Amino acid sequence: MKFIELKGDTWQKKLIYFKDYYLGWTLLIIGAVILGLYFLYSTVIAHKDIVLSVVISTPAPVDTLRMPEELPGVFAPGEQGTADCLQISPQKNTSAAKMAILTRFGAGDIDIFIAEREELESYAQTGFMEDLSGLLPKDIYERLEKEGALMAAQIIEYDQVTFEEISRGEERPYAIEMKALPHLSEYVSLMKDPVLGIAASPDEPDEELAALSLFMDGK
Repeated sequence: MKFIELKGDTWQKKLIYFKDYYLGWTLLIIGAVILGLYFLYSTVIAHKDIVLSVVISTPAPVDTLRMPEELPGVFAPGEQGTADCLQISPQKNTSAAKMAILTRFGAGDIDIFIAEREELESYAQTGFMEDLSGLLPKDIYERLEKEGALMAAQIIEYDQVTFEEISRGEERPYAIEMKALPHLSEYVSLMKDPVLGIAASPDEPDEELAALSLFMDGK
């Protein structure tokens, strides 16, 4: 093993030599080791799977830190995981925001999507949102229907070459209005006409339905 030879005939001179020639690299290496250990801890040791992901598309202020603290109550007993709430602001960069949302939809990284009515309708029309009539329990669906709190949209099929509209499907309920979600309204109070939808997914929507119950009744 070859050790670094510090030049100088006294410890003071050796320390000055070390400071001038090796301190920067030493600190850099120590920093890299600390960063590596932190990454290892956060991704392996302390890592928890995101069980429920809520994405809110709005430039308005949203408390994305508080919501995940309230959502763990929707998890099944003994279930290990965490909730995530992300805000994407379309006002800052519309194209980048849409690309970020589409990427998340495509990767299955959105469970609950909250946006202005017109924006969510555009995603419903392209098949990214669940038809709530076949997803929600009968009692919840009938309650929302009675309250007139369901937003309908049509699936639109486009020509893949010309992008011209080919056909429109039957109007189906794809989102829920805020008047039926009093325990969510405080998060989106600065939005104009927000609605909530559940992203299309082959997985069972247990956490999504539990979160919906929390937003509706606070439990």
